[in-house]
Amino acid sequence: MSFHGWTGSGKNYLAKMIAKAIYKKAMRSQFVHQYVATHHFPNVEETDKYKEQLRTWIRANLSNCERSLFIFDEMDKMPIQLLDAIVPFLDFYDHLNGIDSLMEEIIQISAYNEGEGGLKSSRLINKHLIDYFVPFLPLERKHVVMCFKDYLRSLNVNYTPEQLERLVDSISYFPRETPIYASAGCKQVVQRTDFMLDDLIRESRLAINNYSDEL
Repeated sequence: MSFHGWTGSGKNYLAKMIAKAIYKKAMRSQFVHQYVATHHFPNVEETDKYKEQLRTWIRANLSNCERSLFIFDEMDKMPIQLLDAIVPFLDFYDHLNGIDSLMEEIIQISAYNEGEGGLKSSRLINKHLIDYFVPFLPLERKHVVMCFKDYLRSLNVNYTPEQLERLVDSISYFPRETPIYASAGCKQVVQRTDFMLDDLIRESRLAINNYSDEL
């Protein structure tokens, strides 16, 4: 599966949901393996070395569990052709060096299939080895509201409609003429909430005290 979409539109969130549905420990399972391009494969000049490392990692993890889940994040930032290293594991062979190489669970999370990195010109595309391409559309303001509500609920924090509106307004939207879509989706929800959390709690306590004084 290949996930494509705007920043903060839910690609990683869905990947975590899939991991949770498959493994008891979800993302903490020893059989879930996540690779972030800018962290694991930062230098284009070392693509050949990364290819060998990737093959070694996958082969070792498949030896431990043939139903391992591999998540590749920021694929648009990966060196060109790096993902060709996993083609032998996907190309419908029964065994590769004695290892069951049909990787049943592969998630590839990328921003876009464009530019000079990631999936562009990859044999994963040319050989039709990706079963599903899943688009993630930009999130609207109403979706950002839902994200803030969900996070505030997880913190067990009371808030007023005005406070919620203030949080939602702290996010940037586009286009300028009709700002409908969140520039970073829900990616900044946690950061913005945590930044304003002390003020929210203090205002809520003050409102409760004022209400109690009026009784």
